[in-house]
Amino acid sequence: MKPGFVVAFALLLPLGCAGTPGGPRSAGDQPDAAEADGDGMGTDGAARDRVPPDVAVDRPADRAALDQTGSRDGGSDSGTRSAGCGTRNLGGMFTIETARGPQPYIVALPRNYDSSKAYPLVFYLHGRNGSPDNRPRNLEAELTATGLAIVVYPKSIGTGWESAAMGDDPEENLKMVRAIKQRVHETTCVAVKKVVMTGFSSGGHFTSKLPCLMMGELAGIVVAGCGLVAQGRCMGAIPVVQIVGTDDMYFARAQEAADYYRQRNGCTMTRIAGPVPPCEDYQGCAPSAPTSFCVFNGGHQWPDFAATAVAQLVSRF
Repeated sequence: MKPGFVVAFALLLPLGCAGTPGGPRSAGDQPDAAEADGDGMGTDGAARDRVPPDVAVDRPADRAALDQTGSRDGGSDSGTRSAGCGTRNLGGMFTIETARGPQPYIVALPRNYDSSKAYPLVFYLHGRNGSPDNRPRNLEAELTATGLAIVVYPKSIGTGWESAAMGDDPEENLKMVRAIKQRVHETTCVAVKKVVMTGFSSGGHFTSKLPCLMMGELAGIVVAGCGLVAQGRCMGAIPVVQIVGTDDMYFARAQEAADYYRQRNGCTMTRIAGPVPPCEDYQGCAPSAPTSFCVFNGGHQWPDFAATAVAQLVSRF
């Protein structure tokens, strides 16, 4: 074991069950105690959290720039295998050392995991006051039960990911995510060009920054219940799925984010029904950057179909 990484315990994770496809359901992230309704829950019972307003900055890339950058943020080449291929390690809960002390994370391996096969790697970043303990189990049902991908659930440093004003440590959170990714590459068999970042609310806002901050390290992102923050705007096409409920407090900002990604990825304004209802796929996007916008009837939550949308994106690589 390398210095700085301490295994809390290793175990085989039980697989959760997915809910009804297309039906919204909360991921179980704990509400912020300062929510206006007093208990942090909306009338639909969905867990809510607060993040600071988005900041609009740079203009998205034009089509010529997209043609030049292509799949800078990832791509379909799965040829490079991680150093962990051929090793025999279990999934489970572990800790990783950070500047703010040890932080827990969970690694969920595919059922019948084959250490000689390079799997896509999917991260899920929780909402404010969330943790790996209340993760959306439908990701495991969609990705690990089917043998499609390895899933990692980190715990943020602070209550959330992206806002120093709310006591988060974005810089250390980024270092931690990178360190966990490296550790998982060293201990399991990963297709290093197939790393997908997903997140809800605070985790989604932070995820929206990562195509810029982790340029060349990600193959795609899936976000729910969030808009786009400043460092999330940069050059280069990347596969994106943007998810939001009609009653979500971030609905307007999610629409703006979806339009930003549409332009960044060279898509037209036309959307058609995608393979995962209610998601719609933009047309004319750069070949390396399928772009989807998913609007559902519901509030601020990670809906059941989101896991299926992640699986669909991963299966495209």
